[in-house]
Amino acid sequence: MTTELFPESAVAWTSLGEAYGKAGNRREAAAAWERAIALDPAGDAGRRARELLGKL
Repeated sequence: MTTELFPESAVAWTSLGEAYGKAGNRREAAAAWERAIALDPAGDAGRRARELLGKL
């Protein structure tokens, strides 16, 4: 729901990816993290998303 309300929030997409990852949904997690990276390539959320994506 957060990504629907704040679609330009890299933090929201990173969090959604973490939730998908914890649920075992690797494809959805990767897609959410890629969106976070696109929104915030040099910021904290983008760096965190790249880190998590690398662990898949």
